[in-house]
Amino acid sequence: SDLVVLLWAGSCFGGTVIVTGQIVDFHGRPVREAEVAVVENDRDWRIELSEARVCGPVVRTDDRGQFETKAEVYSTRDMFVVARKPGLALAWDRAPLDAPSASRLAFRLVMEKPQTLSGVVVNASGKALAGAVVRAVPKTCYLSTLDQSPISQPESWLSTRTDAEGRFRFDAFSVDVSCDFW
Repeated sequence: SDLVVLLWAGSCFGGTVIVTGQIVDFHGRPVREAEVAVVENDRDWRIELSEARVCGPVVRTDDRGQFETKAEVYSTRDMFVVARKPGLALAWDRAPLDAPSASRLAFRLVMEKPQTLSGVVVNASGKALAGAVVRAVPKTCYLSTLDQSPISQPESWLSTRTDAEGRFRFDAFSVDVSCDFW
């Protein structure tokens, strides 16, 4: 029982983390004016991501693609950094598992070429549902560090409405992303 307490204390420290990094495009060029958010997924294993939240202010990258922000997190084990900019695919990565009590973390994210992911929402009778809210929960195995860990925030970045024919589309995911839909 003492071992369990020590492991828990090592992975959850609840405090402020300084998050810095650089965002580059698929050619390695700095991405300026990308929005960057720090997200913490608090797992509810029945439905995966019920308590995910943005942990601090959404910031923008400078001319060198660099950013810095402060985040209030409970556990760095469930922390992600997510970046978006129109014309590029969303990029994200999780905090390293070997840094559970770090007070400062650095990230380098690569924004790939965007691809379209689309579908149709229908009711039980097969009739298209116009105006339905569709929320993507994207996941990827980028460099095997994410191991299919999904993100669900910021919600407005990952949500859209169906058109009159029940169609929806997301235009900001890279080719290696798969999604669950809510």
